[in-house]
Amino acid sequence: MSEEYDVAVIGAGPAGLSFINVYENKSDLILIERQKIPRDKPCGGMLVEESINYLKNIPRKVLSRPDKMTLSYIDFDNKVFVEGRRKFVNVNRKLFDFWLFESIRNEFVTYDNTVLVNIEKRNDFYKLKLMRRGEPFYMKTKSIIGADGATSVVRRNVKNSLPDTYLAVQKWYLNENGLNEAFFIFDSNTSPFYSWLIPKGNQIILGTALLPGDAIKKIDLLKNKLFGLLNIVLSKSEKTEVHPTMKGVPKNIILGRKNAFLIGEAAGLISPSSGEGISFALRSGEYCADAFNEGKPELYYTKVLPLINEVKDKYKKYKIITDPDKRINILQKLGRVEEIK
Repeated sequence: MSEEYDVAVIGAGPAGLSFINVYENKSDLILIERQKIPRDKPCGGMLVEESINYLKNIPRKVLSRPDKMTLSYIDFDNKVFVEGRRKFVNVNRKLFDFWLFESIRNEFVTYDNTVLVNIEKRNDFYKLKLMRRGEPFYMKTKSIIGADGATSVVRRNVKNSLPDTYLAVQKWYLNENGLNEAFFIFDSNTSPFYSWLIPKGNQIILGTALLPGDAIKKIDLLKNKLFGLLNIVLSKSEKTEVHPTMKGVPKNIILGRKNAFLIGEAAGLISPSSGEGISFALRSGEYCADAFNEGKPELYYTKVLPLINEVKDKYKKYKIITDPDKRINILQKLGRVEEIK
């Protein structure tokens, strides 16, 4: 073994960084991230009220324009447009994650551009096989915190089964029309869940959640529909991002076993009704670290129960919004409704 640590955190997103921020014994902790930091994460980058209240002071340097947005809804199945009232904070996801990292980076060891290949459970520790700069090396740790998202290697070690996932596809375009509000889009011909259109300063994200095996070109058919409705010109895309994202369903929730704990999306803690995961990541990371600080890591399973109940409650809403006949009743309560011709 080349190195030994009490805790290895896998993943430098909000879940892993929240855990590290709250965890008290940072000198015996290592953070392992497969990408180079600052890292990219395909994400709409819209902070809900729970995240805003948790973070309190969000610096302007991580915000995108417009920094606050109203979310409206387009339902092609029911042929309605709903002018929403709910406000969101709009962030640059790459800068947001890096801000969380920067505030604590000097208190612990970090290996980025490092891939976790394999985990072996020994008597009282884990042996990690890692790859860095094309070379394998090994590490010893007493506990593992899996904060490595929908494709979590730690999760596969805890339970060797694949979770239900969507394929999140995002295309970036120039914001030629000066769009300054966000849209959630329901169109069963595109996605079984929903799609999104979000301005990011001089750019626009058009994204959708597809089932594995769906044709990615479905997003281009949606683009044409939006042009016809909103008269928004989306010229040749500048960038396309494709990434698995966990389905927020109660059966996907796995919290860990034998000193390997899962937090955030890796644990299946993600909103079933919106796919929002940042607020769940921040809070689950904190709850797990609190349990470690108390010297009883297994307390995490109790502390995280409010988030599990929140997922279950939002799953009931998910069953409604994915049914066009039932969804219209919810949309009518969210704002002024107009028919789409």
